[in-house]
Amino acid sequence: MHPPGTDPSRRGSVHPRPLSDGVVHQYAENLDLVYELKPSAESRDKPYKINRFGMRDQEYALQKPANTIRIAVIGDSVAFGHQIPVEDTFEHLLEDKLNATSDVHFEVLNFSVVGYNSRQEEIVLKDKVLPFEPDYLLIGVCLNDETQSDGLGELARQMHPKAWGSRLHSRLVSTMLNRWERSSARRRKDFTQINHLFATAKQLGERQGFEPIVLNFPYHFTSLEEYKPKWRAQQETIETYARDNGVASIDFMLLWKDHDAVTRQNFYLKDDRKHFSREGMQQIADVLYERFSGSRED
Repeated sequence: MHPPGTDPSRRGSVHPRPLSDGVVHQYAENLDLVYELKPSAESRDKPYKINRFGMRDQEYALQKPANTIRIAVIGDSVAFGHQIPVEDTFEHLLEDKLNATSDVHFEVLNFSVVGYNSRQEEIVLKDKVLPFEPDYLLIGVCLNDETQSDGLGELARQMHPKAWGSRLHSRLVSTMLNRWERSSARRRKDFTQINHLFATAKQLGERQGFEPIVLNFPYHFTSLEEYKPKWRAQQETIETYARDNGVASIDFMLLWKDHDAVTRQNFYLKDDRKHFSREGMQQIADVLYERFSGSRED
C-alpha cells in the first residue's frame, strides 16, 4: 500500500502530488501523527466518507447539544470499520439503538483511523477528542497496537513533505529510510505504549469528566484452546493494563469464547482474522448498548 498522496509509479521528484478527491487521508502537521483523515473527503473505491472534522461519521456540532450523552471512540482499522459501510459499524449501530430507546440523546463519535497505533491514538485523544467534551471514551485495542507504526504510516512519514527524502528530492533516500524504519520498527515493538494510552485516558478523564472504557478486541480464533499463546497473553496483558490504571475493560475474547466456531467466524470478514463483519459489529454494539442504556445526563 502506498501512502496517501503519493504515486509509486512516479520517478524523479518525490514531492507528494496533491491528494485526489478519492483519497481519504492527508499528511498531518504533527509529524508524530504522520497522517490523518482528510475533512470532507470521500473514497471512490471504498465505502468511506469523512465529515468536516476528519471523522468517518455523520456531521456533528463541536459544542455538545443539551440533554446529550457523547461517546467518543478512538482506535485503528478495526474500530474504523475496515471495508464495511458506515451503517454497519458498531458506532452507528450503537447510536441508533440507544436513541431508539432512550429519552436522552446519544452521539457516538468515531475518531478511529486505519493504521493508527496507541501513540497516535493518544494524540487524537488530546488534540481532537477533548474539544467535543465526551462523557465516555471507548478505546478500541487491537493486538497489533504494539507496533511503532504500520506500513502506511512508515512510508507516509518518509514521503511526508517535511521528511528528509522529500526535502532532498530523492526517492532513493525515501526508499532507504523506509526500509530502515520498517526493520527498526519490527525490533522496537513496545506493548507498553498501550499502557501509556490507558494511563493518559484515565488522567484526562478525571480532569475533563469522562469515563474511559477499553474494548479488548481479539483476533479470530476457532477455540480458546487453539488461540495462539502469544495472542492470548497479549489479551490478558491488555486487561492487566486496564485494571492497573483503574480503567473499565470489555474483553470480547472471553465474551465470545462459548460461541461455536461457525458463529464466531461470521463475526469477521471473509479471510480476515482481525476485522469485523456487520454481524461482529452488531455483537459489539449489543454489549455496549447494555452498558449505556441506563445512562442519564449528569
